[in-house]
Amino acid sequence: MAYSVEDLREMLSRTYGLPYGPGKTAAIEQVLRHTDAAGDPELSFDVRMMATDAYALGGEPAKSMVTFSWCLAEFDRDPGRDYHEAWSDTLLWQFKYMVDDFVSFPGVPLARTYALLDDMERRYREAGEQTQAVYHYRHVVARHVGDDEAAAHWYERWVTAPRDELSDCIGCDPRGMMSHLISTGRYADAIELGEATLVQPLVCVQQPQSVQNALMFPYLRTGRGQDAAEMQRRSYRVIKNDVSDMGDVAEHLEFCAVTGNEHRGLEMLERHLSWVPRAPSPVVLMDFAASAGLLLRRLIELGHGDAPVRRGEETVPARELGAEMAGTARDLAARFDARNGTAARSAGVERTLGATPNEVTVTLNDR
Repeated sequence: MAYSVEDLREMLSRTYGLPYGPGKTAAIEQVLRHTDAAGDPELSFDVRMMATDAYALGGEPAKSMVTFSWCLAEFDRDPGRDYHEAWSDTLLWQFKYMVDDFVSFPGVPLARTYALLDDMERRYREAGEQTQAVYHYRHVVARHVGDDEAAAHWYERWVTAPRDELSDCIGCDPRGMMSHLISTGRYADAIELGEATLVQPLVCVQQPQSVQNALMFPYLRTGRGQDAAEMQRRSYRVIKNDVSDMGDVAEHLEFCAVTGNEHRGLEMLERHLSWVPRAPSPVVLMDFAASAGLLLRRLIELGHGDAPVRRGEETVPARELGAEMAGTARDLAARFDARNGTAARSAGVERTLGATPNEVTVTLNDR
């Protein structure tokens, strides 16, 4: 069926208020399938810009790399077009998605990620924008590859640089800073930052649940078990239905495994095993598999190695599934390390798989 440009624009307008996820993505893709045949360059550009956001925020980052690359090439061919100018700030924003995406797929060479960061910084400076977001994402890459010195350097540049409209929102920006503080054992600082963030007027679709998620382990490590449980309850009820939050769900599996809530964790694992074939990225699958492997190891240690675990229409013994999940995590970590030229991702996976129970007792009640 052939659609007119007016028909396609009307179809696209109906997607504006939809939440990010499969429904919004499918609606935009329906327009995308017919756009080029309509012969309207502006519509072709608009729909791909919207598709990039939908893919990045809807759990399909691999697709976002394709639409972003198309739009960037088209923009550079003729940056003076009015509709290109209208999208210019959004295109700069989407560079941040791409940095995350590039490091999350081991098949993307690391040199390509560094080139993307350099291009991002050049474009931000040429547009007269601050480079706070550039420092943020240089830090993200340094942490991923395990370069602690570079990560600390870019963290300091990030937190001391002035914010602007291209900085992550007032919830997501401190959430990223919390990750660094937690990874360096600065739990009190992470709590202070997280608590200060939660009293802000957060309007981002990823907040406040992402900050609540990040507070679980700092509270746990500082003896505040009930506060940790409350953060677990609040964040999980929001993220449990969205595959794009699979990485955060992994932290809940780990939390249950080290707080004496292994059977509650098993319920979560059974709920989310169907996500494994459609994990948003290999790095998310690696983290999920490592946390699942830890949880199943704890169940084995408690004498439940032969317990059946529901996976779709079948059941798998906990012992067998635990070996599978640990193997998946290790295989993916090895691929990332081969790409990165470090052992950081394998070391991280082994830390998760070998985690021991926490001394603080935590009771999880509300599902």
